[in-house]
Amino acid sequence: MVRPFSLRDILLIRALQDAGISLDLEGAVLRPRAPLWNALLSQVPLNSYGAATYVVRDKSQSGFIQAQRGRSPAEDFLTFVAPALTWNDGIPHTWQLLLESLCRGQGERGVQRVFAKLPAEAEPEVDVFREVGFRVYTQEHIFRLPPPFSTDSAAGPIQLRPWESKDAWGVHRLYCMSSPRFVQQAEHLPGQIGESATSAWAHGNHEERYVWDADGEVAAYLRLLEGEKGHWLHLLIHPEHTDKADALVSLGIARLGRYAPRPIYCAVRTYETELAQALEAVGFLEYQTRFLLVKQTAVQVRQALFEPVPQVEGAEAAPSASVQLSHGKRREKPTPAHSEVLK
Repeated sequence: MVRPFSLRDILLIRALQDAGISLDLEGAVLRPRAPLWNALLSQVPLNSYGAATYVVRDKSQSGFIQAQRGRSPAEDFLTFVAPALTWNDGIPHTWQLLLESLCRGQGERGVQRVFAKLPAEAEPEVDVFREVGFRVYTQEHIFRLPPPFSTDSAAGPIQLRPWESKDAWGVHRLYCMSSPRFVQQAEHLPGQIGESATSAWAHGNHEERYVWDADGEVAAYLRLLEGEKGHWLHLLIHPEHTDKADALVSLGIARLGRYAPRPIYCAVRTYETELAQALEAVGFLEYQTRFLLVKQTAVQVRQALFEPVPQVEGAEAAPSASVQLSHGKRREKPTPAHSEVLK
């Protein structure tokens, strides 16, 4: 019933894209693209800019859902679903089918976690996501600073330097120090090093990254993204240096002020109170509050399946361990020795 997008679905996507809801504020600000365009890009080989698109279309219902790749092939972010839940009474069931099919299909392609961001006031939508296995793991507030704004920075002793690849571990450690354990468990996979899973991860946008060193370690990290409708400020601060939040915010604004005069957005988790206060102090206003949700997809592992081997003359057929992909743990039993098979 639900299947991956193909070119025969172009008219359906075009008809429904104006009736759906976007779950990707970062994309809408930084690099807005119509769902149909994202679906078409997904058909281009070796292209990472498209969105995995799943479609349902029959006599009783029609709709589609999209997700884009995160920092790694193991993460996807839901970006669009149509039609909106208020379209008719049957849409909640359509959403459930689409969500389950996308998670299953992307899981078969190696995706281990699917993330979603829903406005806090969208309680019916959140309920549908919960019914198919998503869970809310934290909340964040989006702040917005409209132009014109001051680009004067009072950095004081703070000296930023450009981020280098060798800083990846330091930024990862900074994330771990500044994020609660339950958030880390929701967002990070074993062996993964980098930023939070829900940082604005825009493909193809001009960006600048800086770090501030203090006491021999990375104490703050700034990521600045230039966008078509606005710019994005991503900021991580070590818990022992939150008193520098005002100066770091001013530095970020000063650097973004070199771009076209567009609004600046910044996402702040509920546990980052000092950062929220620093943003409000320079004129940022709360724009949106949203829930962050995640679902762990089923991971396929190898499991033994016993099949008969060709019968040896004068012997009984005996089971042999072959391997197939299945849900569960690996179980494998060796084929009995030939001497045990012969009569």
